[in-house]
Amino acid sequence: MKFTDVSQLKGYMVGVYGPSNTSKQLEMINKQVPEMEIDRRPDDIAGFFKLYHGRNDAVFSNKDVGWSIIKDKKLKGLRYAGAYKKTLYYVGFSKKTIDDQIVKNFNDAYIKLYKNGTINNILHTYDMTPFTLNESELK
Repeated sequence: MKFTDVSQLKGYMVGVYGPSNTSKQLEMINKQVPEMEIDRRPDDIAGFFKLYHGRNDAVFSNKDVGWSIIKDKKLKGLRYAGAYKKTLYYVGFSKKTIDDQIVKNFNDAYIKLYKNGTINNILHTYDMTPFTLNESELK
């Protein structure tokens, strides 16, 4: 299956790590597709092993986490079927407890690592998708 619409999950047993934000998203999908069954597991790895051994029809997971598990556990024959939606991750600092200078030092160090390629090298090590910062973010 090439995943393009949640209706395609009708009749599927879908593994997911949970409780988690990912499992909450799948539960919302389940309201639209009640014929789908959810197999919630305490870690991401269990769902991928069940998929590999034919006990689940799909796994609902972060793409980069999934590729990392597939590679690390040598789960040949599994493939990415498609995206439900894109999720961006951020680093946040509490204004109440973190000094502005610490945030500036962090940002300066991050930009330096980004510019010299270290960030993308780290991401590639884990088969994660690199990103691009625009010029205004690099100042």
